[in-house]
Amino acid sequence: MKNKIKVTVYSKEVISILKEEPLAYVHSIFKKSMNIKIKDRLIHLGREEEGVSPFSICISRDNVDKLVDKFKIGDELYTKNFNFEDADIFDPKLSVYGWEENLARNIDLLNSIVAINPNWKSGIEVDISDESFPDKIIGKGLGLTPSGDDVLVGLLAILQATGKNKGLVEKIKNSIKNNGRTKTTDISYEYLDYAVQGKFSKVVKETCIDLIIGDKYKILNSAMKLIHIGHTSGMDTLKGILLGAVFRN
Repeated sequence: MKNKIKVTVYSKEVISILKEEPLAYVHSIFKKSMNIKIKDRLIHLGREEEGVSPFSICISRDNVDKLVDKFKIGDELYTKNFNFEDADIFDPKLSVYGWEENLARNIDLLNSIVAINPNWKSGIEVDISDESFPDKIIGKGLGLTPSGDDVLVGLLAILQATGKNKGLVEKIKNSIKNNGRTKTTDISYEYLDYAVQGKFSKVVKETCIDLIIGDKYKILNSAMKLIHIGHTSGMDTLKGILLGAVFRN
């Protein structure tokens, strides 16, 4: 590539990966995005409008289309062809915001919204009272990020944001560390591995923060963005957030 591809926003997590090795290989290709692999880590190349993940590099629609047309799975791609100058940096780390009284009210608001819309469906049933539930749902469900994994990401996100139920957090983390690589997809494992570190996509992070300290309009806005991700991925993630809020103690 003669001209470097301008980056609009990127996760700060990708910097350390790029420093290790400038040569990447195309891992997977979709209509509006692609994943590249450096050693054992993935980096997602896509448009900011489609969402910013903990391992995203966001570029323009035209540049995404060019890459999708030009490359095929297994091809080499040099990351030095990306121009990060003036790009926004996204920090996927979700801080602990503590427990606010209005969270219970906000959870009730979200539950009521979900209940009255039959088109918003989760892809998996979860019995969180089952001691071994993380092992039973990891990798379960359809899609590149199976429903069970999305639920686990949502659970870890809200528990990280509230600083609650450390026992449940450790149980989920241990399940991911012990079974993640073998029981789910490469792409889904990447999200799970970052979730173990307390790092999440922009929309998941915003939804959790708004539930704790935002007003109802912010909550509805961020939750709607989350719900409309993928076929059931957004709804499954929200389900995990709602479950985590209920089982926070």
